[in-house]
Amino acid sequence: MAEDTQSTSDAATDAASDAAVRRADDLFDQAGQRLGSFAAQTRMRLQALAAQSAQAAQGAANRTAQAMNRATTDDGAQADQAEGSAWSASGAAPEPMQRAEVLVDQAGQRLSVLGQATNQRLQVLFAHLKEEGEDIWAEAQNIRRPDTRIQ
Repeated sequence: MAEDTQSTSDAATDAASDAAVRRADDLFDQAGQRLGSFAAQTRMRLQALAAQSAQAAQGAANRTAQAMNRATTDDGAQADQAEGSAWSASGAAPEPMQRAEVLVDQAGQRLSVLGQATNQRLQVLFAHLKEEGEDIWAEAQNIRRPDTRIQ
């Protein structure tokens, strides 16, 4: 009789540990899927950010080249005055050093805006990374200490 009670107790313990192992496997699978999904989304975000940065840099380079072309021709200088740009209002073409300073200032402003946008996006990205890491850590702790699990 005592032997039957012990074997029943052992069977119940085995069933409970099998259920716990299955549950832990499922949680690890879910964590792996989440991590893979997060990595894929991060990769896509970084690719989009790189493409956008390259596009913005190409646009800035095109605008700089156009400004340099306008600056080297007298017609360009007159067109810039009509547009109210940084060229002097005297009617004469600006000095080459002044043109270079204006172009460098414009490029610096564009790079500053691009840097700020990149900084903001990276902050959001790292916040998401931190949150996912904390979620994975909490799930691991929950699996590790099942007696403190909130039901």
